[in-house]
Amino acid sequence: GGTHIYYHIFLQKSLTIFHAALYGGAVITTGFDYFVEHSVMLMWVWDRVRVKESKPICWFSWAIVATWPLTFLLGKIFFFLHFCSKSQSIQLF
Repeated sequence: GGTHIYYHIFLQKSLTIFHAALYGGAVITTGFDYFVEHSVMLMWVWDRVRVKESKPICWFSWAIVATWPLTFLLGKIFFFLHFCSKSQSIQLF
């Protein structure tokens, strides 16, 4: 329990980048699913949350979900290149 607090204190920037890339990847994947298959995978996941039976989904839906790790890694690379390359000083003017 207590070590989790220390991770957030000492690794604020890294954890913020990690969680922003994770959430952003999920949003991009959900948007991709919406525009390509009209939220088939999102509705399948929602049926699992509600413990409701739904029809099986095809391989193409799983291929769309497989883009989540890719968008997560691209987001991490973008954030690290963009935010870690700049100096830590704040310029007011």
